[in-house]
Amino acid sequence: MLDAVIIGDANETLLSLPDGHFDLLVCNDFLEHIVDPVGFLSKACTKLIPGGHFLCSLPNFRYLENLFGILVRKDFRYMDSGILDYSHLRFFTARSMKRLFREQGMEVEVFRGINTVKGVMGFFLKLLLWPLNSSDMLHPQFVVLARRRDA
Repeated sequence: MLDAVIIGDANETLLSLPDGHFDLLVCNDFLEHIVDPVGFLSKACTKLIPGGHFLCSLPNFRYLENLFGILVRKDFRYMDSGILDYSHLRFFTARSMKRLFREQGMEVEVFRGINTVKGVMGFFLKLLLWPLNSSDMLHPQFVVLARRRDA
């Protein structure tokens, strides 16, 4: 159940929220759309109670289909949706996502690929990528659940 809905600029709205108040903040498919995701996440962490959680999903720039376009087609073409969405201002890989949260004083508790390539194609791609330790390339998005470390 919602107690309130606040509409407005994310950075301005965040400043109006009380510090140390929330046990969970959710920002799905959001951080890649803002100019300063590091600054936003840093401010958002102050709004969490000690041990509070931040949940988000982020697109994976290292997704195989995306890299195929860059490395094989030699093209970086923005799209109406997906990883190369016109409105994306920032791009992340699995490693940079984890670093983003660690550097803001958070511990990543859950890090899971979603919308993964499945079926026969997924099986063969896993076999192909296994020696490279590149299974992250099978996930167009990751879900991150991170906890404020000062608990």
